Amino acid sequence: LGEFLRWIGIWFFLSTISGFNQQSFWSSKEVTCKDGALYWCNNWISRNWFEEILNALTFTNAKPPSYKDVFWEVRKLIVAWNDHMKENFIPSWVSCLDESMSIWFNKWTCPGWIFCPRKPHPFGNEWHTICCGLSGIMYAVELREGKDAPKEKPTDPQEEKIGKTGCLLLRLTKALYTTGKVVILDSGFCVLQAIIALQEKGVFASALIKKRKYWPKWIDGDMIDKAMEDKAVGECDSYRGTLNNVPYDVFCMKEPEYVMKIMSTYGGLVEKDGQHESKRVYKNIENHEVTVFFKYKEPFSNHFNYRHAVDDHNNLRHLTPSLEETWVTHRWPIRVFSFLLAVTEVNIYKAFSYFVWTKEQAPDSILAFRKLLALSLINNDFLRLEEARNLRSRGKKKKMDHSIETAPPHASAYVNGRWRKNAKAKYQQFVCKTRGCKKQVRTYCCCGVGHWMCKDCHYTHLVDTLN
Repeated sequence: LGEFLRWIGIWFFLSTISGFNQQSFWSSKEVTCKDGALYWCNNWISRNWFEEILNALTFTNAKPPSYKDVFWEVRKLIVAWNDHMKENFIPSWVSCLDESMSIWFNKWTCPGWIFCPRKPHPFGNEWHTICCGLSGIMYAVELREGKDAPKEKPTDPQEEKIGKTGCLLLRLTKALYTTGKVVILDSGFCVLQAIIALQEKGVFASALIKKRKYWPKWIDGDMIDKAMEDKAVGECDSYRGTLNNVPYDVFCMKEPEYVMKIMSTYGGLVEKDGQHESKRVYKNIENHEVTVFFKYKEPFSNHFNYRHAVDDHNNLRHLTPSLEETWVTHRWPIRVFSFLLAVTEVNIYKAFSYFVWTKEQAPDSILAFRKLLALSLINNDFLRLEEARNLRSRGKKKKMDHSIETAPPHASAYVNGRWRKNAKAKYQQFVCKTRGCKKQVRTYCCCGVGHWMCKDCHYTHLVDTLN
């Protein structure tokens, strides 16, 4: 575990610097203004071992199903992440549910690949995600499978009753059942049946209403627009309805050019305590500039205050240099793993920002925080315990180990536990330090690193040690 956490920490460390390929961080070239990476990772892990862990990385111990399922390698990984968040995090009274994108450009190697032009990163996988509105911590994710979903996969029995959107919302909000907490939904989820299904589970919700080709079912948007036509900017109204014996409201607010509508199962046209004034500047019919000040009512205030929680999380995750951009891979399951790692990184940053740090303690940026996180993983406590345990278990054997080793390129001396690599020649040789021997060598006994010793003298040294 300790070594695997170090391996993950190195990936985070590499993602703090952009412009270098992966191999350059294990280069033996001297770092100059013109050449060499800014850091070397040889002191933490060898390049071969780093790549072997990457090649051996798997995310499930389950066998492939009998039917074709292109997502089977990552299903257990996603479930495990969601279960872990459900056990360890309790969201606040308000949450935000929206979409997130994981970048992948090749549609032929990416199951569930989509092109969503309205997103800042339009190519890749779309994830349905939910964040705590106060802390900004993301606590549930679901991959949108689309047409690549296996036909043999069992369907949700509630799908016929509440639709696919309703089932999706129920899955993502399991942590909120029977709590009476609130979920702010994007216009993509403005399905009345869905928010009624949440209400039946003890979860309140509100969703922005938008007309695409048609108005959402049971919402007469044209009637509302006509009724609000003569209202002043900032003025509000509401329309009560029931579905499946569950009451709901459609709240409306007049904007200069349209009527904003929200379907909701909670709240009323009241102002929240401490609500600040909002301003609208527009031109009236006579082409005169008009300025209006008013205060948002509760549903609109909550919508504007918390609708950006998922977007803020996504912006931090995609901030250049990002982990997903640094981790170049041709294996799609590794992209899912790196997406969840990047989400976890932002969650840790959000948790420290909300629960721990003061303004003076907070790092300057998430990039500065990533370096602190990377170093904490590289020098983690699990690794220290494992190394101490290994030293205790092989203590005597380690003392009797006298194998002959070769110094690394450009090595000149071994000082304070590190090789000095300032020799002019790549394979610089030095005089054997055994008395009377003048052979030029690059070898030493591992019981005395840096003490130059030829093979003949090492044999004598080994015999003397055994006797």
